[in-house]
Amino acid sequence: MPTTKPARSQRPAFTFGDLAFTTLEPSAFSGAVSIFEVDLGASCLSGPLHVHDNEDGISYVVSGKLIFQVGDDLLEAAAGESVLLPRDVPHTFWNPGQEPARALDIVTPGGLENYYARLGGITPAAAMEQLAAMEADFGIHMEWDSIETLTARHGLRLAAA
Repeated sequence: MPTTKPARSQRPAFTFGDLAFTTLEPSAFSGAVSIFEVDLGASCLSGPLHVHDNEDGISYVVSGKLIFQVGDDLLEAAAGESVLLPRDVPHTFWNPGQEPARALDIVTPGGLENYYARLGGITPAAAMEQLAAMEADFGIHMEWDSIETLTARHGLRLAAA
């Protein structure tokens, strides 16, 4: 197993507007875990509430402050704090601040990097059709209607906009 990792700029990344996921460790320990660096712009919602059928996650805030909605709970996490994101529970997160925020996402089991790789290849003309197929393939279910409610309620913009 190699102990030297490629430079950050050479690692697989998915960027959608002011949201970026960089794969730090893809499916490490025989697929047991994947680790991502997540960057989110100021006053941005990362995406809709969504549910993972297969993965549990931990988000550790490295810089800035993030607010997570996990189920019906709103959890604020500043640098040095973490939030648990259990499978089968709707969740999303946003940056309420005026500066970018960064977190490490640790996901088990590994393999979520395959979702981000496929997401990066979506074509605008067939986006909804492709996203629906991805939901079935990866067991990730989006609550698209939550975007309008969350952005209006918390004074945010969608990172992808």
